Amino acid sequence: MGRLCRGCLAGMVLSAGSSILLPVSVMAGDMVSCDAAAAFAARLDCAEEAFRASDERLTSAFATMLLLAGNLERLLPEGEQGATASLMRSQRAWVDYRDSACTSRGFLFRGTEDEPFVVSRCMNELTLDRLDCLDRVQKVLLLRDRAAEAGTDEFAFGSVEN
Repeated sequence: MGRLCRGCLAGMVLSAGSSILLPVSVMAGDMVSCDAAAAFAARLDCAEEAFRASDERLTSAFATMLLLAGNLERLLPEGEQGATASLMRSQRAWVDYRDSACTSRGFLFRGTEDEPFVVSRCMNELTLDRLDCLDRVQKVLLLRDRAAEAGTDEFAFGSVEN
């Protein structure tokens, strides 16, 4: 059986009446296995749609991360800032890695009709992995925000899973 399409970080939610950011993790709607589609065209469409959906979630999650990195910048003393610039550099590097890794994986199927399916599925898998990573970082940044609101420099890493 093929890998099931899965989701991760959807973005952010503003709680009612406040501007507190809350992490939102969700599972993809119908858990479709693209490998189960009988016709190649249907498999390719499924893989491409799964990637488009995860890429949209990544865009939303990254926008949230930029906002949280900006909040962190305001907490840090002058001269120790750079969280937003670092996040931007890491995302550009990650996109280059994802694209190159999946193109390389596609070469294993060069000359066959499976190449675009393999590349799309790879892009989706790596994007979902990146969403998992951003979700964990977002949790730490939210803990820092809460600690700053409470007027303390201490926050508990033990409350962050993974």
